Amino acid sequence: MTLDEYSERLSAVYAAGTDVELEALVADLPEVEGAVAEEPPAPAQAPPPASAPAPVERHERHGRGPRHG
Repeated sequence: MTLDEYSERLSAVYAAGTDVELEALVADLPEVEGAVAEEPPAPAQAPPPASAPAPVERHERHGRGPRHG
């Protein structure tokens, strides 16, 4: 394909309004193996957490209480 032919074809692609018009523009091009996925890939799964969250610590007072007085 020459640069001029590519330019003309690209302009026609941008001007196309339907899938049928686009298909007509690429009908004469050779197919490329693996260029189109048969079905979309499965969505990625989130990995499991590396570890459980740390337990909440209990704060206990030790020693004498506050002095009043």
